[in-house]
Amino acid sequence: MSNKAERKRKRREQRRAEMSLAQRLARDVPWTRLAIIAGVIGALAFGVFVIAKTAGGGEANIIDPVRTQATSDARVGIRRGQLAPNFEATDLTGARVRLSDLQGKVVLVNFYASWCTACRKELPAFERIWEKYRNQGFEILGVNNGESKGTATDYLRGNGAEFNAVLDPDQTIVNAYKVRGMPVSVLLDRNGAVLYYSPGELAEADADRLVAAALADSSGAALPAVTPAGTPQTQ
Repeated sequence: MSNKAERKRKRREQRRAEMSLAQRLARDVPWTRLAIIAGVIGALAFGVFVIAKTAGGGEANIIDPVRTQATSDARVGIRRGQLAPNFEATDLTGARVRLSDLQGKVVLVNFYASWCTACRKELPAFERIWEKYRNQGFEILGVNNGESKGTATDYLRGNGAEFNAVLDPDQTIVNAYKVRGMPVSVLLDRNGAVLYYSPGELAEADADRLVAAALADSSGAALPAVTPAGTPQTQ
């Protein structure tokens, strides 16, 4: 090979080495193949997004309320007598559940998070109340504030609570219930209407009396006056 040809070859190799991957693909790969490659990359990225969402529990959604004769004209809100915001979310088993699925029972919706030290006292106390009244038409549904399924489950079970809970990764439910700190508990009657909103730690004796009164008279007329034991904790 002549010196001139050798110099040309070296210049080609140098230019090739300096070319970006995209430039080499554009030069060497047909556009139809590039489109296929881009499609495969996009599909993989979407798959990773779906897996991440599934692992995190999926989105929680606020949905239309299910009204009964007693709540046909009630406004949706968190004040006493209002119909509690209905939601659909993924529980700790991976199933999709709705708050309205529990209508017909007195329900305590409890908002908690792993960084909430006050929840450590509430959760085992609520477990005892749940065990005491569950056969009388009482249910507890926890709502984890923005954490992963693993964190939400470990904290709940690690603090002695076996009642069910749902995940709220985007704080959709938290915002609908105007939760500004943990813990918050909302007691609902059998029609899904708000009986009591507790912005802070609820003492076991008070929670027990509230649930017993709600089960005896779901109108809330016999509810005792209680004061939360502590103010909510904020991150």
